[in-house]
Amino acid sequence: MGSLPERYLVIPLVQGRVSKATVAPLIDRIRSRATGWSGKMLSFQSRVILIQSILTSLPIFNMAIYKWPMAAIKEGEIIIRNFLWSGDPAKKKLLTVKWDTSKVLKQRRSSHSIQKKSSIWTGLKEAIVSVKANSKWIIGSGKDIDFWRDYWGSDVAITEILDINPDIWKHCKAKLSQIIHQNTWAAPPEIVEFLATLGIDLKNITLNNSDKDIRVWKHCSHGNFSVQSAYHQISSHRPKVWWFKYINNKAILPRIASFTWKVCNNVLATEDNLRKRGLNMASRCSLCRCNLETSDHLFWHCPMSIQTWDWMASLFCIQAGFSNLQSSLEFCTQLSSYIADIWKAAVLKLIYFLWRARNDAFLEGITFSPNDIKRKICFAVKDAAGLSGNCMANNCLELQIVAAWESPQKPDLCPEFRAVLGLFPGFRK
Repeated sequence: MGSLPERYLVIPLVQGRVSKATVAPLIDRIRSRATGWSGKMLSFQSRVILIQSILTSLPIFNMAIYKWPMAAIKEGEIIIRNFLWSGDPAKKKLLTVKWDTSKVLKQRRSSHSIQKKSSIWTGLKEAIVSVKANSKWIIGSGKDIDFWRDYWGSDVAITEILDINPDIWKHCKAKLSQIIHQNTWAAPPEIVEFLATLGIDLKNITLNNSDKDIRVWKHCSHGNFSVQSAYHQISSHRPKVWWFKYINNKAILPRIASFTWKVCNNVLATEDNLRKRGLNMASRCSLCRCNLETSDHLFWHCPMSIQTWDWMASLFCIQAGFSNLQSSLEFCTQLSSYIADIWKAAVLKLIYFLWRARNDAFLEGITFSPNDIKRKICFAVKDAAGLSGNCMANNCLELQIVAAWESPQKPDLCPEFRAVLGLFPGFRK
């Protein structure tokens, strides 16, 4: 006699509910892989790439078959979080971003109370709620439509509108067919008035000529369900952050992009952030040695930083007057695409090298050198300009900016005129 397979696509199949012990070997594999890498020898961006390409591939591939329990997911998140920030899966770093903002293993919990002894039901019951919320009904007889729980009259179910004790809903089992007779609405006046208070007007809802109730997917023009459309709708989408479009650029190296992410989330180990985490220490800016050290002061109000900003702005033939990173990056919208890439690279490289200079002064006692940081910015911007695939405007101002940064010229292509001979139909005749 044959036997049922124990694995499917290398994933062990289990009978019954999935417990933490079921996926413990996979958690141990994630931990061993993270421990085997010399995380401290890798840059922050290198650890991000390893997490995206290797560590998260194990749970994602496995959860395509069955969903992990919450305890297992949290343990996996802790391993990945610690490796991301400290390079050691067993060591937690003091200064980090809130894990809900940066976590890789995303999951949502459902309030659905159904329990079944199935390895795949945990994941299915969450998807069912989301699929129902993104579907609508073409009403026929109404026999297949739940009057209270289905989305038939508006974008929400009646159970979601009314604030009633959940125990009462157990006794509400009416079908929509109870207010339909011979393909027309036959609701009592009290029901019509009740639905009107909920924003449902039966006069504006057309019934299907047939007796068949048809569920349609709202996000496709043809109404058919597709996995791709469902993925985009069901997946949690966080609000777009303003800085993403500025660092998602070929001219911005991953190292600079990850540093910018830290700046925007205010997780640099500045003295004010360390004091907020409970470290008692005197605070003094390592560059000017006069004021308290904060990210805002270090990058925008320190006399040494202002001097560097004025120098950089002069190369773009403008006056520096920026007070934060967002306003400085948004200035590039006034420039051509190529000069905008140079501007973004210059801004991000400037704050990066200011931070490096701060660390040298704070940790090594090296005095801040404006000429040294200017030289580093020039070399870095020149490299970034070579990575840009955009073109510049053919005017004197932008030629002057390119020459000041010693960057390659990338003029827009001039229009080309070609002679074309056209013959009308029947001309040869």
